[in-house]
Amino acid sequence: MLTARQFSRLLAVGLLFGAASQPLYSYDGLAGDETDASAESVSVDSASSSESADSFATPVTRHMDVVPGSNVGSLAVAPQVRVPVLLEVRANVEVLGERMWLSDFAQCSGSALHCRDMTNVDLGAAPLPSRSLRLSRAQILTAASAEWKNAELSGSGAEFVRVSSPGEELHEADVRAALDSYLAALDDDKVRHRSQRVSLFGKVWVRPGGGVVEFPELGKRSGDAAAGDEKMEGTRTLKAEFVGHDSGTRIPFAVSVSLVREVFVPVAARAITSGTFVRDDDVVQRWVRRRSGTTDLIAESRSAVEGRSLRIQLAEGQPFPVRAFVKPLVVRRGEMVQYAMSAGELGVNLRVESMGQGGIGDAIDVVVPDSKRRIRVRIVGKGRVEAM
Repeated sequence: MLTARQFSRLLAVGLLFGAASQPLYSYDGLAGDETDASAESVSVDSASSSESADSFATPVTRHMDVVPGSNVGSLAVAPQVRVPVLLEVRANVEVLGERMWLSDFAQCSGSALHCRDMTNVDLGAAPLPSRSLRLSRAQILTAASAEWKNAELSGSGAEFVRVSSPGEELHEADVRAALDSYLAALDDDKVRHRSQRVSLFGKVWVRPGGGVVEFPELGKRSGDAAAGDEKMEGTRTLKAEFVGHDSGTRIPFAVSVSLVREVFVPVAARAITSGTFVRDDDVVQRWVRRRSGTTDLIAESRSAVEGRSLRIQLAEGQPFPVRAFVKPLVVRRGEMVQYAMSAGELGVNLRVESMGQGGIGDAIDVVVPDSKRRIRVRIVGKGRVEAM
């Protein structure tokens, strides 16, 4: 027969292990409770047999999970609850940057953690400068819900928000100054380009804070200088971009420009009559407008004009045309000169008689002595001509 003390021990053990086969208890609690029983397990120590059975008589209410394939119960973490957050939406919002952030649109209450995170919730791209758009409260709550998975969001305040972005007008004078500065960086000490006219196609609005105007189509001139110059002269439409100092965002626009090409060449310091030998004080260097590809050649250095005789009259400030000078005679009428011509891949030199006279570059007629054939040639040097 069992004594009362033995019976109380058996009763306590039976109650404890019997709980494992009963339906699991559950309760709702907040995430992050101070009491964490997820790793707790229950066992019976034979050394505790002296305890009173009354300590086991009251069922323990906890989260319990049964490990598959075993009869051992373990305590589990309570499911998280959604944290309440209230957003009171403003009716009008002015956005200064390129993106819209939740902190600009609503007053937050509820979870302090979520309210501090409002500056990190991106609602999308802001309107262009001097433009506006409209957002609904539902759109704002949807965007916030996508970021805050564990928040129970609710909204109040304005049903719709008018979002505006301030803007500053970009003026033609600013664009022209930027264009001239841009061209100056591409020029050298002999050739430069300048704008005569700059026109915008309507108003261009940019964000406050300043920036720079860039012209992607105007690059540095390549080895083909003439081709590069042709692209940077005359009237044309250029693509331009305003790049903000703060954001770096590019606002594209188009501009109509008229560009001129200038060369730094010697010009007449005063009016000079024909027959004058050009002296040092007759010459000054100036920038002169000059289209690329012009066939009327001009002297490009002082050494090409000083000490030479003019055969035409020049006005003050006029460049010196190459044809303006009396050429030294290198071929005279009636003398025999060397005529170079090509016959297929072979070069042929003939002695011919000059029927005219002139300097290098002049065209004259010559006669082949044997055949008396008359040929038009160009003077290329002293006593030398070649086929035209």
